Amino acid sequence: AEFGADIVNVDVQSDEKTNGIATGDLVERADSRYLFVQADVSDESDVCHAVKLSIEQMGVPSILFCGAGTCDRSTLPDSTLDGYERDMASAKGVYLFCKHVIPLMESKHYGRVVVMSSISAFNGGANAQIPSGMYYAQAKGAADAGSKWCAKKYAQAGINVNAIAASGVEHTGVAGNCQHTISPLGRVCQPEDVAVTVLYLVSPMAHFITGVTLFVDGGHHLDW
Repeated sequence: AEFGADIVNVDVQSDEKTNGIATGDLVERADSRYLFVQADVSDESDVCHAVKLSIEQMGVPSILFCGAGTCDRSTLPDSTLDGYERDMASAKGVYLFCKHVIPLMESKHYGRVVVMSSISAFNGGANAQIPSGMYYAQAKGAADAGSKWCAKKYAQAGINVNAIAASGVEHTGVAGNCQHTISPLGRVCQPEDVAVTVLYLVSPMAHFITGVTLFVDGGHHLDW
């Protein structure tokens, strides 16, 4: 918002539970417009409704950030199908939003898509004392692979698609044990670390970058 973007915030919970009202205040202080839409990203009708409202109030999106996710840390013997479906919903959300937003971007020959992956997609969370569950790694791996597919498919349509593989990010509700996984840089990943990376990927500075996954992990991948 501080760099001129209008914000549509889509979350499965109400804005009261997600501090959406406070977020809206911050966006409006930056002289940008704000819209909150409560929606389940794994439900196609909800996604269509969110996209429809976005177009009606903000116009055709130029930027899509897919950041939904949950993290079940069950061991394989203790894992459940319900837990699997809950974690995999984030990958389904990437698919659904790309399905309904990228063609709109294609119509104006411009778009920037950033998908939130995870280092768990590449190392299974093995660097953590309390690793992520199997299906979290699967979900983020699927999201990452989907970003590569879209990057290749829509490269000539003026649409850049990239992913971010973060380590445990504080204050997100899914970091869990991030305090036990201090990075080689000596601290835990913060939301701002991810935010500035997203800003870079959607800015003109990254106009020749597509189909990549940037590791925002403080060097965790060096310990694989």
